[in-house]
Amino acid sequence: MARNAFTGWLSQVGATAEDAEALHLAMVEVVTNAIEHAYPPGEPGIVELTAALRDYGNVECHITDQGTWRPPDSGDADRGHGLMVAGHVVDSMVVSHPPPSPGDSAGPGGTVVVMRLRLRRPAILASGHHSARAVAYPPELPFTVAASIEASGAARALVAGPVDIVTADQLSRRLLSASRGGTVPLIADLTGVTQLASAGVRALYLVREQLMAHQQALTLITAPGSSAHLVLDLVHLSHIGG
Repeated sequence: MARNAFTGWLSQVGATAEDAEALHLAMVEVVTNAIEHAYPPGEPGIVELTAALRDYGNVECHITDQGTWRPPDSGDADRGHGLMVAGHVVDSMVVSHPPPSPGDSAGPGGTVVVMRLRLRRPAILASGHHSARAVAYPPELPFTVAASIEASGAARALVAGPVDIVTADQLSRRLLSASRGGTVPLIADLTGVTQLASAGVRALYLVREQLMAHQQALTLITAPGSSAHLVLDLVHLSHIGG
């Protein structure tokens, strides 16, 4: 719901595809972080997203929860990447923990993440005779994994669409199935991936560990300049350009 609403809003304010992708990736990472960590497992909680176009074409996003902050574990190599990725793709990001509201001193103050990005195309103030036109983005591809076996005996998986908290488990299952539980080498072609969130990075780490346990290699292929290329560079997960 947040993804669809935010994409629609970015279209209305005229964000370019490049800026929209960066803001969308950052939003997904921060919201996912709140979903996974702010509230105890199995308990409901509110995650609020607000966005506004400020002066000089700056988009400002506030993502708020009322849960408990847990700092990322720096000792866990495949976790804690979400906030790092979000902070890298926007101009600024501030994480704060306001005190509880008056009259509710026993309750948590929660966490507020404020992100800002200046749009690369200047904002246009519409007069009474003109209205802003929405930017049409290409439709998002559905998540798919097409597996095959090459002549060398290695498994090959062509991944397309978004890889995030919704599809990450499917990704790890499909890749492990394609590699026969990690017993044969695997080439994962990510050139069709439209967005690689930190949940997808964790899935790739899991698959790599399973392959390494059987002394097999995982080769990741990305499209230069893509979201997957950027994220894998940030988390130092080796890959090659497609």
